[in-house]
Amino acid sequence: MDENKSYRIVVIGQGYVGLPLSLEFATHYPVLGFDINRNRINQLNRGHDITLEADTEKLNNLLKKYIKTGGKLGYKATNELEEISQSNVFIVTVPISINKYNTPDLGPLIFASKMLSGIIKEGDIIIYESTVFPGCTEEECIPILEKYPGLKYNESFYIGYSPERINQGDKVNTLTSVKKVTSGSTKEIVEEIDNLYRKIITAGTQKAPSIKVTEASKAIENAQRDVNISVANELTLIFNRIGIDVDIFDPWVDKAEVENEYGIAILNKLSEDRKYDSIIIAVSHHQFLKLNFGNIKKENAVIYDTKTCIDRNLIDARL
Repeated sequence: MDENKSYRIVVIGQGYVGLPLSLEFATHYPVLGFDINRNRINQLNRGHDITLEADTEKLNNLLKKYIKTGGKLGYKATNELEEISQSNVFIVTVPISINKYNTPDLGPLIFASKMLSGIIKEGDIIIYESTVFPGCTEEECIPILEKYPGLKYNESFYIGYSPERINQGDKVNTLTSVKKVTSGSTKEIVEEIDNLYRKIITAGTQKAPSIKVTEASKAIENAQRDVNISVANELTLIFNRIGIDVDIFDPWVDKAEVENEYGIAILNKLSEDRKYDSIIIAVSHHQFLKLNFGNIKKENAVIYDTKTCIDRNLIDARL
């Protein structure tokens, strides 16, 4: 890392991936957290995180530090392009979902790349963290960034890829405690990006030989998660077909947002008046670790733990 270089970081997307990343970097550098959702920006600047991923005390301290230092250190949320245009490191953490054709919806990634193409400058570094297929960064994102007149890849601006490894709701294996894989478009840039992440990742980093290899490593990591999700989805469909009622409970997500985006109705609260024949733990939220399963299960109910997070004495089987 160039010790004389003054990093000004922008993290694009302030969800469960982007916000924790922003706050960790904000302990060392000035960080702007960019999001197109104005309500989200207002909430964060008031020190409130509806995803419950952020340490509220840390968020508020870093907001105050940004004001106190005049933007030389700390964190601020924004949706203003003009405000982020003077930064020199842009980290893209927008979500990638699957569309109705069962292919990746690159819309948010393309939108972010188009947006950045209008503000990046000579020497800027763009790092993608979004989960994509091998080759996506170089084949889809870089051509968009190069459309701006006068900017040339690996001459004017540089690219990195370091996939997010956050398990939403997991308070044990957090951002800093999970090893980070890094890559860059040149040997010099991969060193710079790796050193940048090593500032915040206490578990260490692993430099990959290329961006495509790093994208592939994330695809492999996601395979088990995808299998778990697909099995859960398939079980839900099967249960519905044979007349078995299925409730989905997650206290961390926005109920209205999930229903609007995915057409799935979920519970934000469990009622002790409703008892279950089977309980499947699919995420390791801390609320589930403290849950009294005896209050919600029927006699002889089966409890299955897919995350290996619940006391073995309380469950019947685990993945």
